[in-house]
Amino acid sequence: MCGGRPPEHIAAEAQREQDRLNRLAQERQAELNRQAAAMQVQVAAQQAEMTRLQDVQKRAATEQERAVADLRIQGEQQGQQLAQARQQQEAQIAAQRLGTQAAAQSLRVLAGMSDQGRAPTAPMSRPEQQTKVRANAATQNLRIGSSGRGSGVGVNLGG
Repeated sequence: MCGGRPPEHIAAEAQREQDRLNRLAQERQAELNRQAAAMQVQVAAQQAEMTRLQDVQKRAATEQERAVADLRIQGEQQGQQLAQARQQQEAQIAAQRLGTQAAAQSLRVLAGMSDQGRAPTAPMSRPEQQTKVRANAATQNLRIGSSGRGSGVGVNLGG
């Protein structure tokens, strides 16, 4: 046998060693169970935080979309107001222009009337002096009749 010990003694020693190993295994298993429970708590906390952050992100996106829509509506309203103001201003300018034109026309009519109350006529234009040299005709200064005005030489004799 093994060194002269009784088999009961060897069996008892083997049992003690087995019990020590069982206790050690139980302690290790308990530690692993504690770590697993802590990890489960941590995972649950992370999932809760992720869900909370997703909700915050959804609310922020919804608020941002609402703000963009409000800004778009506000921009459209401002554009409409600007167009209305421009139309009103153009209408006001056109009305003022018509009033100014009517007043100017009246002033022109009044200024053009003479003391006799005649309607205005177009001003007579004077023929421009020609700067080119003309050849002198022999009959150039001849006149028919006693009036120096309206008479001339040629087919149209004035009058």
